[in-house]
Amino acid sequence: MKKLLLTIGVLGLLIGTAEACPTDKAKNTLNLDKVTIKVANFLESEKSKTIEYQKKSWADAKVQITTLFKKIGLVK
Repeated sequence: MKKLLLTIGVLGLLIGTAEACPTDKAKNTLNLDKVTIKVANFLESEKSKTIEYQKKSWADAKVQITTLFKKIGLVK
């Protein structure tokens, strides 16, 4: 029981005395802004890659379907 009370007391002192430095907050905000910009750029890049891939894929599928219909005789 004494160990539990001692542990709670030490944790209370550690938590009670912890303070954030104002310069750290500004630095963290700056880092967060950089990360946000990097994530936005990555997502935009992936979106454009996906759009290009889908355009190519749909064009290939269109050619394949047309060829299939010609073989079947549905399209001349």
